[in-house]
Amino acid sequence: MSQRRFAPIVPAVSIVLSLGLALVGACGGDDAPGEPGGSGGGLACDPGTAPVGGACVDIDECATDNGGCGDPTLFRCEDREAAPPRCEFDPAMDYLALVEGVSFLEAGGAVPSAMVVHGDTAFPVALDADGSAIVAAARVGEGRVVAYAHEAFLAEGFEGNDDRETLARNAVRWAGRKESPVVGLAPGLGALANWLAVQGLTVIKDAAVAALAEVDVFVTATYEDRPAAEVAALESFVAAGGGLVTGGQAWSSADAFRPVALAYPGNRLLAPAGIVVTDRYAGMGKTELAAVAPGPLDHATRALVRLAQHVTGEATLDLDSQRHGARTVGFAVDVLPIALTDFFDEVVTILAAASPPIPSEAWPIEPASMPIAALELHIESKLARELPASKVTAHAAAADFPGEVPADASALVRTLSIDASYTGRDERYAFAAARADVWRGTGLYARPGSVVGVKLDAAKANKGLGVRIGAHSDELWHTESWRRFPAIDRVDRL
Repeated sequence: MSQRRFAPIVPAVSIVLSLGLALVGACGGDDAPGEPGGSGGGLACDPGTAPVGGACVDIDECATDNGGCGDPTLFRCEDREAAPPRCEFDPAMDYLALVEGVSFLEAGGAVPSAMVVHGDTAFPVALDADGSAIVAAARVGEGRVVAYAHEAFLAEGFEGNDDRETLARNAVRWAGRKESPVVGLAPGLGALANWLAVQGLTVIKDAAVAALAEVDVFVTATYEDRPAAEVAALESFVAAGGGLVTGGQAWSSADAFRPVALAYPGNRLLAPAGIVVTDRYAGMGKTELAAVAPGPLDHATRALVRLAQHVTGEATLDLDSQRHGARTVGFAVDVLPIALTDFFDEVVTILAAASPPIPSEAWPIEPASMPIAALELHIESKLARELPASKVTAHAAAADFPGEVPADASALVRTLSIDASYTGRDERYAFAAARADVWRGTGLYARPGSVVGVKLDAAKANKGLGVRIGAHSDELWHTESWRRFPAIDRVDRL
């Protein structure tokens, strides 16, 4: 199974074109019975079927060689009627190895970031009370990765206040694929180095990326903005069988690394693993670790598959499970950039599987009882705000609110002089939106779905100016009932 990778920040045209229901790539062989080129007596059959008595009939590919999915202790093969099998990673064995002897973590005064887990072989290890991952892991190539959402879990507190010391020991052993791996620790992790040495492990303090050949596992905090060559070296190290253990939150340095999912140094290291450290806060205090691995509804892509199966009738989820899955996917949709095309190509399958809802006064959407419909609106809002303008069409809900534009309304061309002198408030007023943009009205109205062209002097480009579509910026996501589309504004930088 291939690992998910970040695509360059370019218009994600494939998001609006790839509307098929191929939620997870087929892992079966390239020359399956009945396929063109396979053994079929000349009868060409669709994948997942084979010729029998002159007709193409469904076959169970999972019955042979685990359907081509790989090691059956790591991958589940799910047979699908007249379709290739679906392969899904099973983290149970890896999870138990990581949490052996671990009951809980105590964040104390540390505030972890919430993480998104979406990669093919990634899985949450510790979830806070709201279901956000604060520890996650993944297999990447021949190697393994463990990510903590705060460096404090690796840099301090090894005095028995919680089970972080046991988890750290398990993490380096699992990542190093042996009982006594050689562990290289980047500067600033002296407490962890001392603890691991007490456990009988060989430890190299203040290790550098240049010395990766000497270690089985490399441990580092995630803040250092490493040169591209070092990032590539770590990626190659892991792919070839090495272990990487990282720790760090992203909320305190988010302004320096935008967008966080792509630019934050830790996320560049974790991209091959399909784990993203976000700038959102996770829960503080005590986090208990379950006796069994978190389920598919705690994994963004696997939850998406389950929701799509429910929409198409392939499977059924009860209301609590729908809410659970919609919360997991919705958070990922909110915080991940659409440049992550592997994830968002699958996200739009929810829109393709059912007719998206149209909230109105007459037919409000109530998220508590309609979680999948609410998720569909989240997805539509994300695409409407972040796709290139030329790819955005008018939503049907616009006819109800703000309302239809008269058919005979004329398009206008206007030249405007804007007073852009604004220094902002004193930044010491950090919680009073001191860095928020100031608005200058244009007196113009944009027809829903239309493209608005803007020209400005070249000297004014990239100076912080932007165009806002929609002065009505109040959002409804937090309310119990949506009687209009929950968010109807968009900002584009000039």
